[in-house]
Amino acid sequence: MRATELIRARAARLASPLGIEHAIVGGPMAGVEDTSTRLTRAFSGRWARGVVNRLMQEIDAAGDIAEYPIRNRLTQEIRAAANAQGRADYVSLWAGRAAGLAGTEPDGEVVGRLQRGPEALL
Repeated sequence: MRATELIRARAARLASPLGIEHAIVGGPMAGVEDTSTRLTRAFSGRWARGVVNRLMQEIDAAGDIAEYPIRNRLTQEIRAAANAQGRADYVSLWAGRAAGLAGTEPDGEVVGRLQRGPEALL
C-alpha cells in the first residue's frame, strides 16, 4: 500500500466506532470536511495537518510557536487532560487532507473497502 492509500484509510477510520477519535469526540469527526483541516505547529512544534479546534486557533493566533520538542512538552498536559475529559477542543486531531472521508462505519467495513481497492474509499 502506498503512503497516500494509508492516509486515506486512516481518514476513513477516524470516526469508526472503534477509532480513538470516536471515543474522544463521540463521533462528530464524521462531520469534518477536507476544508476543516489546516497545517499547524500548535500542538508539537512540528508542521502537521489537523482538524481545526479551539486550542489550535488560540496557539496559532498567539504566534511565536516554540520548536519541537519544547512546544510538544508545553501542550502535553493540556492534551492529556482533554483526552481524559473527552474534550475535542483541546486535543490534537491529525486528519490530513482526506478528513472528509471520515465515516461512522465499523472498522471491518473500512477494511473491506480497502481490500476492494483505494478507489472504494472515495
